[in-house]
Amino acid sequence: MKKILIFTILIIIVHLNSELFASDFSQSADTTTINEGIRPRNLQRTTNLEGLTIVVPDEPEWKALANDLQNIIKGKTNRIVEISIPDPMKFVNGWAENTIILGNLGNNKQMARLYGMRLSYADAVYPGKAGYQLSTLINPFGLGGNTIIIAASDITGAKFGTERLLNIIKDQKDFVIPWLLEVNIPVITSNYFKDNIKNEDLLLAAMKPVKENELIADALLAVLAGIKSSGEYFQLTANPEYFNNYKKLLLGYASFVNKYPSEAIYQLGVRKNMWIQGEKLLQNWSVIEGSGLFSEIERANIVSALYLTCKANYLDNYLVRAPESAPRWNHEIFPALS
Repeated sequence: MKKILIFTILIIIVHLNSELFASDFSQSADTTTINEGIRPRNLQRTTNLEGLTIVVPDEPEWKALANDLQNIIKGKTNRIVEISIPDPMKFVNGWAENTIILGNLGNNKQMARLYGMRLSYADAVYPGKAGYQLSTLINPFGLGGNTIIIAASDITGAKFGTERLLNIIKDQKDFVIPWLLEVNIPVITSNYFKDNIKNEDLLLAAMKPVKENELIADALLAVLAGIKSSGEYFQLTANPEYFNNYKKLLLGYASFVNKYPSEAIYQLGVRKNMWIQGEKLLQNWSVIEGSGLFSEIERANIVSALYLTCKANYLDNYLVRAPESAPRWNHEIFPALS
């Protein structure tokens, strides 16, 4: 028996009722200083069926699924979309066109590129036996076009995922696929995520706008870690409870960082600094941002805070002191990668 978690695009209202300092960090733009030069990116949440490419592992059973998709799209649009096997050059350079990708890390090199970017987690373990994940990635390489993944560890899961996508396409009045985050995982996989939800009120209440205090800085970094964890869990399960955690922590973090940029930069630069969470923080946001569950002003607050977070990372002492050209060691490499 499988646990099916289907994420429907609904407006989820998250009440931020933290007390003390946290009450300051859950407000919208009227209480924060947003970097006016930073704007959220334009989001094309639907994916046009016409002219897309289906990328499928070079194996007969997987190719049969691509043929099913091609046929349903032809019946819908009266156009034949291209089917291709993974392109090693696109693993290197990315791709621009609207694309449907089937498979996992082990059998699709283009999926492996997404895996390395934390935009897909599909491998031999996730989604697991007969499981699947459908997910829309909006313009993942900044080159234009969306990518829809049918992530599956095995051919059975791929069949279930493809069947589900076929039904979604059939139900659409227009020649588009809506934004998707839908997960069907076996119980053994879903059990991993139980009891991992943090108490976001306590985390937010511990943040304080001070400098020269590493314990207080740890509180900000704990919020950052909570954002990363709840964002990953939501991306992997489509469980709205994880989204509630994610949104509350992210908006609280953004409010604090935008309101107290100097203190935040100091706290993000302490010994246990942000670069252990930075890549995950940014990649989770790049996926979940497209859900439609954040208002434009919330997105503006978040993007401003992420910009300042990256600025703090850029000012990391290890990077500042590093010579322009020299052998690198871990404390120079990790913040640079983040």
